[in-house]
Amino acid sequence: MVYYSAKRTTSSIRRPTSHRIPLHKKQRPLDPLCLPLQKTPHCLTLIRTFNHEILDLVELTLRRGLPMEAFEGPKPAMGNRPTLVFNGDLWETDEEFVKIKNSLQDLLGNGNGSTHADKVNLKGLDHVISVSVDVDKTIHFRTYMIVLKKSGTKLPKVELSECGPSFEFKVGRTRFADDAVYKQAYRVPKELTVKKVKNIERDEMGDKVGRVHMENQDFSKLQTRKMKGLKRGRKNDDDGEEGGDGEDAPEKPKKQPRKFAKKNKD
Repeated sequence: MVYYSAKRTTSSIRRPTSHRIPLHKKQRPLDPLCLPLQKTPHCLTLIRTFNHEILDLVELTLRRGLPMEAFEGPKPAMGNRPTLVFNGDLWETDEEFVKIKNSLQDLLGNGNGSTHADKVNLKGLDHVISVSVDVDKTIHFRTYMIVLKKSGTKLPKVELSECGPSFEFKVGRTRFADDAVYKQAYRVPKELTVKKVKNIERDEMGDKVGRVHMENQDFSKLQTRKMKGLKRGRKNDDDGEEGGDGEDAPEKPKKQPRKFAKKNKD
């Protein structure tokens, strides 16, 4: 969050280009700014940029607020992502609140607030942020701790206890880009799109696992490692053939060892 200590006489709505240079230097696509203006001293401005240009700009005037110290009990651990809950029909029907909801999802969800998780670790799920909107367009911001208790079944009993902070905002002036700019900003590049390959999946460790389909194999024709013990001897083959005829075959003469003549010594 960027906080300007000096009072400013000009609003960010009238001169949106005044924030272009600091946001460009800090490389921040989303920044909540605290601007203590003379007419609106308690004002929170949400600015989102795209391609170093301001995409949308929303002023939220603080009506009432309570810090975390005003609530007793445990507090959420640092680094855990919250569960976001948006209550109210205006988040889906009003075009202005649809874009404000998108900005709050990027701000509260650390850039991943709009993604859906297939699996959730209950130990890391410790707090809920509830953002409600009334008919008079007042935004109620509440934070609750998730308390898991035994219920006698596999699923625990869930209870919520408010832990703060708690705010009430009134939507002030807004400034949004054209629909063509939003369409270009929401476009997902082709390099980031995951192409689904047939019979190839990723396991829990991130390793690539493939499935190979093969035809029926004839293991009788499978060539194994050649070993002397597995070779059939020539003598066994001859005995098998002669045994089939039923006749006594003459024995082959054995080879005599070769004799070498001794040389006479002179």
